[in-house]
Amino acid sequence: MRALAAVFVLGALAWGQTTRPAPQVRTADKGGRKVVEIEHQEGLYRGEKTPLPLTPLRDASRTKPAPATVSMPETFAAHFANPALNSRLPASLSDRKWSVAWKVSLEEHESPLSILRSADRILVRFANSFRLYDSVGKPVARGPVGAGAVYLDGPPGLFYVTTSVDTLEARRLSDGGVVFQTSIAAAPSLVYPLIARAANRLIIVGTQIQQFSHTPEPAVESVLQFKEFGGSLSVDDTGMLSSLARGGLLRVNSADLFSAVSGNAVHFAVPDALVATTTDLQVQSACGGKFHTKLMSADEAGNRYLLVDPGGRPALWGITSDCTRFFNVPLEPRYGSLVAPPVIGYDHLIYLVSGSWVLSLSPEGKILWERELPAQAAGTGVTSDHWLMVTAGDAVLEFARDGTRFELARLPGDALVTYPVLTAANRILAASAHTLYCLQPSAQ
Repeated sequence: MRALAAVFVLGALAWGQTTRPAPQVRTADKGGRKVVEIEHQEGLYRGEKTPLPLTPLRDASRTKPAPATVSMPETFAAHFANPALNSRLPASLSDRKWSVAWKVSLEEHESPLSILRSADRILVRFANSFRLYDSVGKPVARGPVGAGAVYLDGPPGLFYVTTSVDTLEARRLSDGGVVFQTSIAAAPSLVYPLIARAANRLIIVGTQIQQFSHTPEPAVESVLQFKEFGGSLSVDDTGMLSSLARGGLLRVNSADLFSAVSGNAVHFAVPDALVATTTDLQVQSACGGKFHTKLMSADEAGNRYLLVDPGGRPALWGITSDCTRFFNVPLEPRYGSLVAPPVIGYDHLIYLVSGSWVLSLSPEGKILWERELPAQAAGTGVTSDHWLMVTAGDAVLEFARDGTRFELARLPGDALVTYPVLTAANRILAASAHTLYCLQPSAQ
């Protein structure tokens, strides 16, 4: 069983049910208005709790979106590919048959949780540590990871990890060395499921988990924080970053929060509410309804794709930034638990991948096809040329837009436990419990 901390960080990816604790604080009615309590703070000490009115969801169609373009092809930055959590692989898949180019023992006592990559570095994340490799599998560095996400920031050659309840580190991709530390919002039993950089701002999302003790404390809040970098980077004698231009945070009165960062917007969902803010956390829209979000992803236009429980059969909703719900698709509970949030292709086809099934939906929410998987799925991703990749058992599979399935590679007897990562150099990275594999196109 994977470490408990990892389960908290990555969340319960449930389709028919959720293992997250029930929220202790929900949206509330005040004076006949549905609101969610938000406290906005700029700086350390100023803050005022403000009831945020919610705009009711309305059902209507949307304008057909234009195809998305590939950004940052040299970087697979975060769990589920990017901070929007849409599992878009920033590369194309040009071949059908692959073989092992190299493999390396991970030399850890725990299974890996995810793989990130830049042009010349591979980062393997475990529950409590990371290992850094070069592009041919040579070990470069290793270090500790706290209860939070890891974000790979390709252009400056950095990656960010949380190391304690109130500290975030920036480390060099070249050798794993610490560049700076910075304090982050702290509260009892916070974990940090999302870290992202948007332009010159770093966004960190923290959610409380219930403390396990003789007198358990309920989890009651989440914290969204931004830090804005100045023109130059400087640190003090203790290694703490001293050149921040400004910062601020939002405190939300629910620990049951899902978040995503897409472009210049931060999106988060709590029970009965869906909110969009700027990257300095100024609220732009707040949508209300009767629903419990279980998973969420976003596309480049700020459309949100939610797996929800509206009080009965699970459903997939698509919601624009102006609170228009452009589809509402009931789902069969028999599909089971998802291995990723809704996957959004560059052509805006939508894929839902559970442990045993793959579903494809049109941009309008019509189910196009479903396929049962031959083995338990571990992860997925969609390429820039519209192939869906799935790691299932000891195989890497791909699905065409019409649902035709192909086997790219098989690693006999060694079940894969991570999603597939496609590199800009036309290689596939995936890992089993103890081995990191790099696959290359086979000679024809």
